Amino acid sequence: MRALANQGTIEFRLDDAFSVEIFADDVHWIGRNFRVYEGLQSPDGYVDDLDLIYEGRITDVNHDTTRATVRTGDASVDLDIPFVSEMYPDDALASIAGKPRPEILGTVTCIEPVLSDAANLIYDVSTVPVNYISEVRVGGIPWEPGLAPPPGEGEWDIDPQATQIALGSATLGGDVRCDVEGLAVSGTGGLGRVVFASRGLQIDEAALSAIDNTRPFVVGYYAKDPVNTLDVLDDIFTGTACWWGVSQLGLGMAGLVLPPAEVPDVPTVLDSTNILSIELSQMLPPAWRIRVEYERHWQVEGQFFDAIDEDQKQRWSAAGLVVTRQDESIKIAEPRAIDVPTVRSVAVTAADADFIADLFWNAWSVRREILDVRAWVDPREINLYDTISVNYMMFQKNYRIISAVRSIGGGPAQLQLWG
Repeated sequence: MRALANQGTIEFRLDDAFSVEIFADDVHWIGRNFRVYEGLQSPDGYVDDLDLIYEGRITDVNHDTTRATVRTGDASVDLDIPFVSEMYPDDALASIAGKPRPEILGTVTCIEPVLSDAANLIYDVSTVPVNYISEVRVGGIPWEPGLAPPPGEGEWDIDPQATQIALGSATLGGDVRCDVEGLAVSGTGGLGRVVFASRGLQIDEAALSAIDNTRPFVVGYYAKDPVNTLDVLDDIFTGTACWWGVSQLGLGMAGLVLPPAEVPDVPTVLDSTNILSIELSQMLPPAWRIRVEYERHWQVEGQFFDAIDEDQKQRWSAAGLVVTRQDESIKIAEPRAIDVPTVRSVAVTAADADFIADLFWNAWSVRREILDVRAWVDPREINLYDTISVNYMMFQKNYRIISAVRSIGGGPAQLQLWG
């Protein structure tokens, strides 16, 4: 679940001479980083004396001779690019020329290696060296690793760089699939950390480590088709019951989907002393069934040899395995109850999928509400997904902050709360 990009507007006054200088044709604003500081400056005027409260990216500038308006975004623009940047050259096999090379992070099951040398039966597994290949199947039949290169009939061998495999005999039309332990990653936070860092994004280490400290999921990701990095992060985090986004300080961050905490994170209580307006904007019906996939089969098998039994055919022709949480009584009590579409996950084990299903169940199996609130709150207290307490008329409980419009330098905050 992706957080909306941080956006905002900054306005400041100009004098005629200054506007000509800072908006000259050779001065480029769009795409530049900016920072907002708060506090009392020392006599020497050092920025280090101030508190950094916001960091973002300039997306547009409008001005006249007296006033400038700067529109802002965040570093998520750096993620809006293809995940795999290395392509096959034009002189590669016609079926792969100009397409992305495969890349594996973590543990993946049932991937389709890319045939790059038809004459020698060479298949590319990953541009990043892998740790080991646990199984190679052809037509559903596991082949044995060769004792020494070259591999014999019905055998396979991995190259010294650990990026390719060679088959010892023809596939006879059977699908080639591998189960692989790729670049070692530790949990969802670790996998997200690798993707964030690969695009030059600074990371909220505490937030990502908190996910893995709660549950170090066994996870992995495989890409061999064009895919956007934003979609990769969606796939990684949503499939393991997490939200993700870019913080107000420009850091890649994420967290588990959890109900509001019993003890609020925000010290200020929203009540009659600070609330300007409050509105119940949405009632969310509960979920009566939640299914979570695990052991994703990144490329299902379709061409099996006759020796494969039906159970194995069903397993490898399915998109993955599934665990289920459901309660039929919820559907009876609440006709609008939701049957959540199967959550595609990058988790590998059934135990991890059980844990993910429990997280979703605890968050979604009861009726929830969304409030829109305008209130006087110190913007430094507001962090995405923190728990805040509301004590105002009919609203008497804790909520998660799922959206916030902060007014830096004066003005109320606009909050959207879920709970």
